[in-house]
Amino acid sequence: MSGNRQHYNETFKRETVKYVQEQSKTLEQIADELNINPGTLRNWVKSIEHSSTSLSIMGKPYVSKPNLSKIRNAKLMI
Repeated sequence: MSGNRQHYNETFKRETVKYVQEQSKTLEQIADELNINPGTLRNWVKSIEHSSTSLSIMGKPYVSKPNLSKIRNAKLMI
């Protein structure tokens, strides 16, 4: 292993998952588009979908409407 592990903040993860949910592309296509490991992205989707159930019960939205350029810009800032 190279030891160059990428770390993403929660906002980036949530915006990316929202983008995945709204697209007709496959998860693998989006992962490739954003240069993220598909397994990592799949884990984010599972995790955030699980936590969003709790948040929606409390009546709180868990993420704002995503924008691909916003996601890419957030990734560049990391």
